[in-house]
Amino acid sequence: MSNGVIVGEIAEDINNSDNMQQSEEDSDEGGPYDEDSDEAFMEDFRVNRDCFDILLKRLQKYERKDAALSKAIPLDRRIAIAMYTLGSMGNYNILSFLFGMSESMVGEILLHFCCDVCRILGPEFLPKALITPAKVHKCTQGFLNLYGFPQCFGAIDGRHFAIKPCAADAANYRNQKGWCSIIVLALVDHRSRFMYLNVGSPGRFDDSEAFEKSSLKKLMQRNPILKYNAKRIAGVDVPVVLIGDSAFKFSKILMKPYSVRQYAKDKDKKGFNDVLCKSGKVADIAFTQLRARFPRLDYGVENGVDQAKTIICACCILHNFLNYHESEIPKAWIENAMCPIPYRIQPESAVGRNSNSYSEHIRKAIATDIKRKKNMNTGK
Repeated sequence: MSNGVIVGEIAEDINNSDNMQQSEEDSDEGGPYDEDSDEAFMEDFRVNRDCFDILLKRLQKYERKDAALSKAIPLDRRIAIAMYTLGSMGNYNILSFLFGMSESMVGEILLHFCCDVCRILGPEFLPKALITPAKVHKCTQGFLNLYGFPQCFGAIDGRHFAIKPCAADAANYRNQKGWCSIIVLALVDHRSRFMYLNVGSPGRFDDSEAFEKSSLKKLMQRNPILKYNAKRIAGVDVPVVLIGDSAFKFSKILMKPYSVRQYAKDKDKKGFNDVLCKSGKVADIAFTQLRARFPRLDYGVENGVDQAKTIICACCILHNFLNYHESEIPKAWIENAMCPIPYRIQPESAVGRNSNSYSEHIRKAIATDIKRKKNMNTGK
């Protein structure tokens, strides 16, 4: 494996950086990974060389300056350490040994890197302006063209990620499976990119509770752009909606599948469920790819709860960044992410309650439209 070579060279470079007598020739040498194979580079740093170089260039102006008695660790080394840490499931004490630095320094480098990612890449790859006319049009057309679901703005889902809170807070964050977590509630577009994140609800809650308390629900209820983009479908004014699984409360802003009892004898309802589930898989894909790229999230972030939120947000932004640059994910990573860690089994959410009759009119209209289009495609 390349780990010993690459990490060892990074550690050696860091130790050398503490010596102010280091020659300029040494400091101008290439990175610790220059002679490594592309496959090993990808395995160690979770990105290909091209994306690493783009990331380095984007963060370049935030290079740390030398202190009075020591040279700052070069930016490419800091990024390499942070990306290696996100791709590792080893404890910080193990990584500190590999890198030749203290555990606190490992956590500090990771946190600084993630703060820079949020500050520099966040505005472009996870902008705060969630609902705009252009984005609404692009997303609704994307879901319609790719999956056949009309008026869908995005798929919503939640996932528990492991954290290590202080003993006094552990009970608040312990989920029903017995491990401490925070919920990441995400809205995902038709390309499996994150559009909205709500990070930090304690693990004792479920996805639906996180959504009910989120700013996303308020935006969906109040934003006039969504009502303006309503369309007449099967005699009903259908607004722009979200889609989710049975854990969420059914409402006029959030469509979810019919229950087994509801669709057992109704092919239209089953057809609706099939299309909704196919569309909703974009959220599963996004979370699977996120965890495949950054196994650290499954193992647990050791920086504390507040810092863990920043690190998780940065990973989601990096996911969008890498998705945009079409960075491939090795099949083995996906397979590993799809095999749950025995002590990190996801908590189950209760089935959300249904809402008023108008919500059902909207769902029935969409189901009718899906059936009509299916009949047109099959020539019936």
